[in-house]
Amino acid sequence: MSELLKSAQFEWNENRSRAAIGLADGKTQQQVADECAISRRTVTNWLSHPDFAAEVDRLSVMTHIASSAER
Repeated sequence: MSELLKSAQFEWNENRSRAAIGLADGKTQQQVADECAISRRTVTNWLSHPDFAAEVDRLSVMTHIASSAER
């Protein structure tokens, strides 16, 4: 992805949020793509954007904290 696209603000929508949550929950890129009716390549492209990748990381930490608290 070009530097210009990486620096552009990521436009969030319901499908992108659902994909971020699925990835944070440990689903594969293909599973997320299938659930969101998009291609795996689209998920890969989204992950290359810093805003999307950071949100997946943030949600992963929150998921881990929540699952630890349930023990």
